[in-house]
Amino acid sequence: MFVWKEKKHQKDELSKVMDIDSSWRGSNRRAISLVPFPYTKYCERQVAQASKVRYQQLLISMEGKQSTTCLKVVSPKKKSRGALLVFRGKAIGCVYGKKDLSNQLLGQEAYKYFLDDLSTPDSIVDHYILPEELALAAAALFHGDVFRQPHNLTPRRTFEYAYAHFVETELPGCIVIRHDDGRGVLAFIYFFAGRVVGVFTFSDGWLSDSQLQCLSILDRESQIEVSASKLLAFNVWEVNNLAFSLTGLSEVPVTQPKVLHPIDFLI
Repeated sequence: MFVWKEKKHQKDELSKVMDIDSSWRGSNRRAISLVPFPYTKYCERQVAQASKVRYQQLLISMEGKQSTTCLKVVSPKKKSRGALLVFRGKAIGCVYGKKDLSNQLLGQEAYKYFLDDLSTPDSIVDHYILPEELALAAAALFHGDVFRQPHNLTPRRTFEYAYAHFVETELPGCIVIRHDDGRGVLAFIYFFAGRVVGVFTFSDGWLSDSQLQCLSILDRESQIEVSASKLLAFNVWEVNNLAFSLTGLSEVPVTQPKVLHPIDFLI
């Protein structure tokens, strides 16, 4: 019987994705790959040195405007990288890696280091807009329940099961295709409201959102494994419970609404 793993297994699942080393020959092992790459259809992107970025004003603006964005920071001096996923002005995911750290950091612990690098003048800051459904799908990699490929199933069978599950449940989530020998991630397939909202591969970038396109990734690779994470949240209030304020200014109680259909996330 197929089962989705409990949240306590999430760190084990993430550790496979978040290795420090990286290869740009079709796969990626960097921690910041957990956050979606710029999606050209929606992308308003700015890349600059941190010395030219008023980061405090930027964070206040993102929170005040309830922006859905990605913010990445690379510090050549510290040999570190961090990525922040923001949904409607709140941090829904943060990851940080550094050469002298024994493991990758997540959540608010990662955010402390992230802010320190963001304020370091020689850091490189990458900021771009994301569509809301893509951000929620990616949030499952930080907060979701995990399904791993059983030993007795092929990657294609696992993919087909996970794909059908996302279509049926209409929950936000992501299927991850990676090398089974630790060389890194090959592709992310993002789901929202029962449909694919993004397919990203490290060999070809963003692809068309079709099941055939996803299956072609499986067919052209050998020695791969498939996993999936789904976000068990049915409305914006439940998403906000997983997120935290960028500035500390918006940490105020909210009233719980009725449970909504996933499509109502965007209302």
